[in-house]
Amino acid sequence: MVNYVITHYTGNLDQPGIRAFVQSTALVKAEVLFFTSNTEVPDSLKAPNIHWILVPRKVEPNLQRHYDFLNFLEAEKPMGKFFICDCRDLVFLGDPFQNLSGHEHLHVFQECGLFRNRDEYYNMRWLEMMYPGALDVLGDFPILCGGTILAECREIAEAYLRAHTASITRHLPNRTVELSDQATFQEVARFYTDPTTLITHTNEEPSLVYTMGNVPDDEYAIRDGRIWVGPYCPAVIHQFDRRYRAFKFISETYPHWPQFPNA
Repeated sequence: MVNYVITHYTGNLDQPGIRAFVQSTALVKAEVLFFTSNTEVPDSLKAPNIHWILVPRKVEPNLQRHYDFLNFLEAEKPMGKFFICDCRDLVFLGDPFQNLSGHEHLHVFQECGLFRNRDEYYNMRWLEMMYPGALDVLGDFPILCGGTILAECREIAEAYLRAHTASITRHLPNRTVELSDQATFQEVARFYTDPTTLITHTNEEPSLVYTMGNVPDDEYAIRDGRIWVGPYCPAVIHQFDRRYRAFKFISETYPHWPQFPNA
């Protein structure tokens, strides 16, 4: 059975973040399904494990990607485990498919250690894009990352993607501002995903994914060629470009970045 990394990018492929992502996939025992609307792929991104899938360019690619993923899985019916992820600000330092228990779980991961009562605005920025009062409906919960999702079988991946595309389709006609798939993902994870299959990972135990967007700088350590969070050594590092020490480490591991983006 084959493992799959699934990602989507319709912007400029010839940039350091994408190159770092592609290089780091060599550490993962998986095939990479890379969806893009770019007809030209830079030579620096070509590798035997990368399979380029051309899709039409849409006005809102962050929303369209979920439909593209679902259409592909339903049509091709690949068998295996699926890590659905971002690519511009994500690298692998290990293999997230190792040491998984069970075969019908959907793994979701905390965004950056923030809860509603710790940073109201951070949640509202996404959730109020769906409809007024979304925060009250969803209640107190850790923000989850819509850019890192792992399904242990195709049926679970399809069930999640059907629920997510249904949520997007439901909210699009009534939106008053730009709709964020981060917002719809929060809704799907809580109300439309089978809770018996859901495993939620927090930043206190980042055994698979560590999303760094707003974590304290002293929460993680760098040693032995890895990023550590307490006793854990996450296989996937996400949003590293928002933390200088992590960015410096990644830029030295995959030396493509000209400077720290926020410098």
